[in-house]
Amino acid sequence: MLPAVVLCLVLASLYAALAHFLFGRTWRQMLWYWVAGWLGFAVAALGAVWLGWDWGRVGQAPVAAGSIGAWLALLAAKTRL
Repeated sequence: MLPAVVLCLVLASLYAALAHFLFGRTWRQMLWYWVAGWLGFAVAALGAVWLGWDWGRVGQAPVAAGSIGAWLALLAAKTRL
């Protein structure tokens, strides 16, 4: 299970860095994007596991659902910052 968690954290961090590159200006915003990316990925991934969705998995990691959740959270953070 640990490799799946590491994959999810790395993907969420990469999405946050990309969102900051596209939308951000300050280091403070990078921190908020990072938190939003992690939380969005985690909530969506846990929801996919809880609902039993098997689509878009890489090993044990629900990458597709987590990616959608991370980007929704990052776009929400963009509108708030």
